[in-house]
Amino acid sequence: MRHGLFLRALETAACLALGAMMLLTVADVLGRHALGRPVPGTVELVQYALAIVVFAGLPVVTRDGRHISLSLLEGRLGAPARRLQRLVLGLASAVILAAQGWIVFGTAQLMRAQGDVIGFLNLPVHPAAYLMSILSFVTAAALLLDSTFANGREAPSGGAAH
Repeated sequence: MRHGLFLRALETAACLALGAMMLLTVADVLGRHALGRPVPGTVELVQYALAIVVFAGLPVVTRDGRHISLSLLEGRLGAPARRLQRLVLGLASAVILAAQGWIVFGTAQLMRAQGDVIGFLNLPVHPAAYLMSILSFVTAAALLLDSTFANGREAPSGGAAH
């Protein structure tokens, strides 16, 4: 049940980050047009929040099988072929996300060494990059486990957006 709590925490983080993005954007627009004073650092904070929304959402979407998908072959394939398709796509996606995590981790180390910061607030970039890397690895592991240990289960039918 621990992974359930972890995924729930990621889902909550993504929701809070999305809410913060909306509030910051509304406050910035109102401040800019009504008072002539935008909220300082809005762009940087929204960028950080967007990284949280996307990368914290990946493991949750993977768990729920709610990736956007095209069902071009689904109706034409029998159950064994669908399971094979799910295995191949899951493994390929896991490899791609693991490679992404590896590359972003190396980039985060470089950003940290160089002291890279963004924008007005001079926020360091490397914490967001490390988070993106770690959550890419988490999603890769979830895909790997789901595709290899599905035990003949069908993919969730109602979950995917078609």
